[in-house]
Amino acid sequence: MQRGAPVVSVYLDLRWRDPRERGRARLFLESELGRARPGATEALATDLDWVARQLAPLFDDEALPWAHGLALFVSSLRGLREAFALGASIEDSFVVGDRPFVSPLADALIAGPASLAVLVDAPQLVQGLATRVLGMLGASGRRGPDAIVKSRRDHRP
Repeated sequence: MQRGAPVVSVYLDLRWRDPRERGRARLFLESELGRARPGATEALATDLDWVARQLAPLFDDEALPWAHGLALFVSSLRGLREAFALGASIEDSFVVGDRPFVSPLADALIAGPASLAVLVDAPQLVQGLATRVLGMLGASGRRGPDAIVKSRRDHRP
């Protein structure tokens, strides 16, 4: 595992009401992948290709008909490749940063059901999520963004 290696974090709202919304989500992802490619290292380019391959089936059929949102984290240099189907809608975002962007996931978990079991084999993801949740609950004296959101899709019709 290589510390400081880039992590790609992707969130997609899967509650598409019609084919146009599905098409807008596909264009959002293609655009963000295209923006992230110039100057990407070989490892990051590999990760971006993996994201494209993993998410392509979502746009072709109802791969996760019960899910309202999806969170995906990948960094091959860190051995991180995790995807989480969410029972709550989530704002589309795409971030490449030095650690997983977990704020939207934390927000979805807090807004979600009262009990939830998640198995994760990614210590930094868990640590970042725990820090964010504790901060939101007031256990930490500070509250700040985990990463800079580089892009978000506007949900207005």
